[in-house]
Amino acid sequence: MSNKECELDNIIKKDLNRTYNEYTQIFDTNNKENIIDEQNRLQRILRAYSHFDKEVGYTGGMNFIVISLLLNLNPQNDREVEIIDNSFEENVFWIFVHIMLQKNWRLLFLDGTPGIFQILDKFDIKLQQELPQIRQKIIDCGLSVYICFPQYFFTILLYNSPKNFQKRVIDLFLFKGEEALMQIIINMLNFCQDIILKIEDTEDIMQFLRKGIMIKCQNILKFEQDEEQYLVC
Repeated sequence: MSNKECELDNIIKKDLNRTYNEYTQIFDTNNKENIIDEQNRLQRILRAYSHFDKEVGYTGGMNFIVISLLLNLNPQNDREVEIIDNSFEENVFWIFVHIMLQKNWRLLFLDGTPGIFQILDKFDIKLQQELPQIRQKIIDCGLSVYICFPQYFFTILLYNSPKNFQKRVIDLFLFKGEEALMQIIINMLNFCQDIILKIEDTEDIMQFLRKGIMIKCQNILKFEQDEEQYLVC
């Protein structure tokens, strides 16, 4: 991994503590030494990618993808794994490269974020086809998918989501790409449809769509037997 200083290093460092502090609550990582190790891994991978893909460099949002990969793929966080594979950091880097290049996720982080508009165009069509009442509700409130849903795609649904859910999302995304994310969001919206249609205030519905659907579903998502209804793609 690259240890060279880069012009984006200060931005990466600023994001390190905030990123990892939010994720320790999910993974119950209280060991200070482990936290420092994970922060260093995160910094090395983000630095390395900024050298690998100079056009993209580093942009906020990439950190949440990488930290989720690190925490989910670290054998120390999996009680079923007895042998610690010290090469997992390099594996995480190349998985991230695969996501950015093969899944075309780098388009979301280029100047002007052209990729997010392409994805949201497709999602808007899917929402109209599968949940037309919710889409119309969003429009009636003066909102759009471009306002309410981009964060889910930037972070591949990994931000503030339960650990078991993250693992399955990573698997599905690596297998099916953006279509998997769209279907999971549609499934969660469908579960929350009655609530959404009753909200009258524009600010309230915007906040519920941005954060509330994940919070509302979290108590169910953490149970493996119930996760399947959201993760069926």
